Amino acid sequence: MTHRLCTGGARRATVWTTASSLCALAMPTAALAQGRPDVAWMVGGDGRTEVVSVAFSPDGRMLATGGGGGDPVARLWRVSDGILLKTLSSDPMETVGEVAFSPDGQALAAGGGRFSLWSIPDGDVLASRDDFATSVAFAPDGRTMAVSGDGVEILAYPDGEPLISLKSRLAYCVAYSPDGSVLAAGEKRGRIRMWRTRDGSSIRTLHGHEGRTTAVAFSPDGLTFASGGEEGDVKVWRMSDGSLIRTLPGDDRRIVSVAYSPDRQIVASADPWTIKLWRATDGRLLQTWGGTYGLTWIAFSPDGMTLASTGRSNEGTIDLRRVPDGQIVASIGSKAWEMLSVAFSPDGRTLAVAGYNAPVELRRVSDGKLKKTLDAFPFGARAMAFSPDGRRLAAADKKGELRIVRAGNGVIKRTLPVEHVASIAYSPDGTTIASGNDSDDKVRLWRVSNGRLLWTGSEHTNSVNSVAFSPDGEIVASASDDETVRLWRASDGRLLRTFSDFSDEVNVVAFSPDGQILAAAEGLHSERTIKLYRVADGELLRELRGHEISVKSLAFSPDGQTLLSGSGSDNVYGSSLRFWRVSDGTLLRTYDEETGGAINAVQFSTDGRLYAYARRDIAAVVARNPLVEAPGCGDRAGLKVRCRRDGQTIIGVLKKASAFASVTFTLDGENGIGRTTDVNGKAVVTYVTEQPGGHTLRVCDLEAGC
Repeated sequence: MTHRLCTGGARRATVWTTASSLCALAMPTAALAQGRPDVAWMVGGDGRTEVVSVAFSPDGRMLATGGGGGDPVARLWRVSDGILLKTLSSDPMETVGEVAFSPDGQALAAGGGRFSLWSIPDGDVLASRDDFATSVAFAPDGRTMAVSGDGVEILAYPDGEPLISLKSRLAYCVAYSPDGSVLAAGEKRGRIRMWRTRDGSSIRTLHGHEGRTTAVAFSPDGLTFASGGEEGDVKVWRMSDGSLIRTLPGDDRRIVSVAYSPDRQIVASADPWTIKLWRATDGRLLQTWGGTYGLTWIAFSPDGMTLASTGRSNEGTIDLRRVPDGQIVASIGSKAWEMLSVAFSPDGRTLAVAGYNAPVELRRVSDGKLKKTLDAFPFGARAMAFSPDGRRLAAADKKGELRIVRAGNGVIKRTLPVEHVASIAYSPDGTTIASGNDSDDKVRLWRVSNGRLLWTGSEHTNSVNSVAFSPDGEIVASASDDETVRLWRASDGRLLRTFSDFSDEVNVVAFSPDGQILAAAEGLHSERTIKLYRVADGELLRELRGHEISVKSLAFSPDGQTLLSGSGSDNVYGSSLRFWRVSDGTLLRTYDEETGGAINAVQFSTDGRLYAYARRDIAAVVARNPLVEAPGCGDRAGLKVRCRRDGQTIIGVLKKASAFASVTFTLDGENGIGRTTDVNGKAVVTYVTEQPGGHTLRVCDLEAGC
């Protein structure tokens, strides 16, 4: 059974139900390779722009979204927990609008500023066209695709070669019939055109809407066809002869989306203010749901139990509604406008995530699960740092006010009397906090126990972008827009040394774990250089060059052998993550995918196996360190397997393996699924198959069956 819907002006979603011999509950882990990091998990979204399109994967376990509003990225989400799985982009200057999954779930197509087609497992671009695309659709057999814009074309899948050009004038949406024999397109002046897909011959043209036909959808049995128009009505047509069966009256607001439920019992429609559910057999209005302004999209899940919806008031998130009553059961995505900071807790179990315009979150490192939202920072934080014992979190909020909260419950312990804080750092003993200010250009040191200001460093003449403590706690380093780095004695604030051999703004500083080397990165206008100094005498040891745009973040690995740098800009794409060997400055690894325009912050986990970074495009990422050998399962690991539904659901539980280990499960020697063990060495995988009976699950050198 196939179900397809589309909406006017690049607003259409796709729902498929297909037979599949085997499907897994998560995407395979990306291979270690230049270009795309080995991501463990991501969270985020894009609160700056509205989501204009939503599509469920054929198995219902993933959700794809297109951002619109200048957003050049399509996103893939895990429905069960809202984890961001992957971001896809073919041209950073072109908006991604509508999205559609291929019937086999292996590819994603998108319209918008251009047509793009990606391979989902590896994120590679399979095909692209420079023409503006208002709508895309896959044929149910997966052999062709339809793209609308100034006209309508049928393309070959997966190479995108043109097969048939159809006569049409500015089509706003396209949809295939369930058997793939008919292609329909909504046009201006209320027209709906239908063609035979085998040869492109015209079947009929329907007239019924005022203004544009903005949405079309076939019923799952192919007997009827629904369309929506600018005047606000939904019309249901008989496919056999094109006759109008009934009109479902709207509220004089443009229909942005229509969809049939997979069991063909419900026709759903959305205008910018309301979602309506109609009984398909007689047109009776069953429910009306409001509460969202600027609705842009609706899509049924393959089982028909959930309806995804989004709009402007969602601020980059997607609501999942329970179909029987319209209750919102989950929201996917983030309302943040930019991800600014990440911080690992000292025990490595928790990652603090902070953005702009969204609360600070504490997430479990092993799988990204949300542990707590900190109400003390309702609009995010510019910078964060855990205390060395992990019991406190210090953060500078949206206005730069500095607060210290209990990490366990988020209760505010102290608010320090300062604003416009851009950077903070805890001393190694946890008794003091250093802060850098971007308005009065000062460095300050505070006593944590009572909030007392101990000293102020006033020698900088421009914004202080970064502060860092030496590992022994005796020195505070600061980086400034005045093109200098300064070292201060932590005990009394005396200026020890000034590094002034920069020719551009200095964005960030970091000490090596042994305290012998200081790294500083400059670059906003001309230079993109990382400089390594010997702390003892200030000698410049070497310069690291290679970033094409400004270096915004630095972090040493715990063993001090590697330096990680992240670059980016507010208005230029081309950001990257780079791993450097500290001893000789050799560039070891470069990643330029999943970087999101700018890397605002980077940090290694305490054991060095993972690293986290904050992306400008509203994503916080935890990835595996490519320079650390995977620990494997270990000698104490054990595997247990349970089968349900006569062997059609297989659940594997790995226990007592190495903590934070990257492992791959296989079922009957196929369908590898990557997992990262938690702090206790546990990982769980679930497979769903249509083949009952016995199965064998393997991970590392362990094997178990059921």
